[in-house]
Amino acid sequence: MKYLVFLYLLVFFGFTYPTSGFGNTPIFGVSNETEDTLEMPNQNIEKINNLGCKNSIFSIGANYSYVNIKPSGTSSFDGNLGGLHAMYEYKPMNSFYGAATFSWRQGTASGSGGSRSFLDLNVMERLGYSFSCKSSSILTLFSGFGFRFLGHHLNPSTLSSDAFIGSFFPPFLTAETSLRINYHDFYIPLGFLLEYSLYSFFDLGLYMTWMPQVFSTAKIKPLGGTFWDLRETYSNFLVEVPLIFKLSKSKNFSLVLKPFFEYWQDGKSTAQTSSGIPLGLPKHTYYFVGLDLNFLYSF
Repeated sequence: MKYLVFLYLLVFFGFTYPTSGFGNTPIFGVSNETEDTLEMPNQNIEKINNLGCKNSIFSIGANYSYVNIKPSGTSSFDGNLGGLHAMYEYKPMNSFYGAATFSWRQGTASGSGGSRSFLDLNVMERLGYSFSCKSSSILTLFSGFGFRFLGHHLNPSTLSSDAFIGSFFPPFLTAETSLRINYHDFYIPLGFLLEYSLYSFFDLGLYMTWMPQVFSTAKIKPLGGTFWDLRETYSNFLVEVPLIFKLSKSKNFSLVLKPFFEYWQDGKSTAQTSSGIPLGLPKHTYYFVGLDLNFLYSF
């Protein structure tokens, strides 16, 4: 019986630890096929490192925009805007994603009906998830919440009443020395961020964001502190194409050029004053084309 047990143990250990020959010690070397398999993670890590991925990213920079503002039923206004942009992102690989952004731009737009000063403030928070795709790209899906302030400052004395004022403002407003229309828009951003590493020093991206409004109001200065409800719009979107240049071997510092196109609308108001005079504020459509220049620090 003891010989059968010994034979069983000999066969078992023979299959478990292959040897180069009977009585020799087991060979624990790795085959060429296994070596190739083990090298792949290192290659993947190198590609991921080329993306310069860090858990936290802070960026700040300047922006330029050309804007076309089109009130419904009237002539459009064109102008140039400039401002600043800042953002913080928490973006680990294959994990939770969070970001907070702030942008400010300001300028003047003019048209056949006159001119207006324009102010655009936008605050957004984003929550989502980041995926690493094929070890050379990052895909982030997100939603969140945003608030936007659009301020228009008009001077009726310089505007054509036929082309602008008389078309949608009640007559008593045209006697004012100035008009301020402030839009307050709450919206829900929904979109994706895609970045692809072309070279160790350069990434190319595509960002798309849909921004349907959930609550919008307008405030007109001559009418006091009353907020007028507006019809929400749902076709607002933003497309950005970031060009990311790594400035150091550690990839902690980057320069980002980001061309963009944005389409935005503020809905019309059907409200009336207490005396029954219709406010008649029209829908406004905005087209923004421009460029962001940002300095980015990853840590």
